[in-house]
Amino acid sequence: MKKLKDKKIRIVKLQQAKDEDGFYINELIPIHNGTLWAYYRQLSGKEFYVSKAVQHDEECLFVINYRDDITTDMEVEFKGKYYDITRIDNF
Repeated sequence: MKKLKDKKIRIVKLQQAKDEDGFYINELIPIHNGTLWAYYRQLSGKEFYVSKAVQHDEECLFVINYRDDITTDMEVEFKGKYYDITRIDNF
């Protein structure tokens, strides 16, 4: 079964830069031009109710074409949300 890459994502990295006043600020900079096409699948969803606070743990899978410039220090932006890259499967 072929995985359809029909979702647009951006891969961003955190970079420090100086603002106009000389203060350091953190910016999320895309590592590529435009957007990447990706296959997206939800792996599991868990909700924890801890002391009246709701924590949402979400795991999902993004599949893109091979790139050698992606590390686990980067994040995936998809539909306005940011997902940490926890593992890269090069197989």
